Amino acid sequence: MALHSIAANRLRTFLSLLGIAIGIFSIITVFTVLDALEGSIRTGVSILGSDNLFVEKYPWTFDGESNWWDYANRPQPSYDEYMALHERMKTIQHSGFMAETRAQIAYHRAGKNKILNNISVWMISEDFLEIYQLEIGRGRNFTPSENLLGTPLCLIGATTAEELFGNENPLGKTLKMNGKRTTVIGVFAKEGDGLVSTGVDDCYIISYGYGKNIFDLKSNNVGTVIGVRAKPGVELKEVKEELRMVMRSDRRIAPLAKDNFSINQLSMLMQQLEKIFSMINLAGLLIGGIAILVGGFGIANIMFVSVKERTRIIGIQKAIGAKSWCILFEFLCESVILCIVGGMIGLLLVFAGTKILAGLADSGFVITLTLTNIIRGILISAAAGIIAGFIPAKSASGLNPVAAMNTNF
Repeated sequence: MALHSIAANRLRTFLSLLGIAIGIFSIITVFTVLDALEGSIRTGVSILGSDNLFVEKYPWTFDGESNWWDYANRPQPSYDEYMALHERMKTIQHSGFMAETRAQIAYHRAGKNKILNNISVWMISEDFLEIYQLEIGRGRNFTPSENLLGTPLCLIGATTAEELFGNENPLGKTLKMNGKRTTVIGVFAKEGDGLVSTGVDDCYIISYGYGKNIFDLKSNNVGTVIGVRAKPGVELKEVKEELRMVMRSDRRIAPLAKDNFSINQLSMLMQQLEKIFSMINLAGLLIGGIAILVGGFGIANIMFVSVKERTRIIGIQKAIGAKSWCILFEFLCESVILCIVGGMIGLLLVFAGTKILAGLADSGFVITLTLTNIIRGILISAAAGIIAGFIPAKSASGLNPVAAMNTNF
């Protein structure tokens, strides 16, 4: 009987479906985009590694009591401090040092010159790549002797290689960095354009041994970081305590004095991201909830009209023995069916939208309609149908059969 009523009023049914479809489309679109955003950010920051620690001048997160000036006056981590950690720490598997600045990179060939300005230049110890676990697609890494001797060699990112060399093989080619010649010995595998990345695709990397002879590493234009990775089975808390002890000892910090360095780790970022994601999810829920509320009002209005139109039929049903719960169930079924069908239309619109965006978006930010969001959309639709249809259904089930049969419209 519910299905018959829905089929008998096609225009009204269509308008009802349209309202709830827009509502479900809105809320599931918000959830889907937020899931894609969260997934991309988590994937990006995961390269930092859950078992890595980073010694830097500034912390990754600041509390309300932090004094920026105190941080600004801190010394940068140095290569000598990296060597002290490398030699003295017993709880680490890998350690590495990196200094970063910016420079001009040029490739000169017959009849054509290619120049890239303001390129990120990394000066690294040969084992720093083990911290980020970056993959070299072609070629090789620096050797310890090349780092020690300051051999003029370089590694470049995939995007840098494409911009400088096009389809040429970069290995063995000579680049000029601020006028200094270096030979390309490796190209990194392409990382992709995620919302969070290491930036290795666009970088130019030289050994620390070579870079220290070219750049002033104490300049404000150079940032440095020391990274360490815990040994398998060693708790990160234990590594952090040993790291802090060695750094304080090397810098001769008094026992009661504060640290003049920051030890950063992935969990610090994740805690902040959890707060941000919670706030964004709440905002998305409110936005989508308003859309569902509007659609629900439309369903409720249609159901009240339907009850009015079928008052006499309800009276006849009750007169021949239909129970109140049967009438209630009939109208609830009609409301829920309307909402679920409308919700499925909304989900189809979301699915179509994700397919269109999949062809336009880059590989670093993929939007897909997940099974979780499909189930969520159907459940929200069913709940909206029950809530929107309950009061009209309750009023229909409570009608007096004699009064209902004598009603004229």
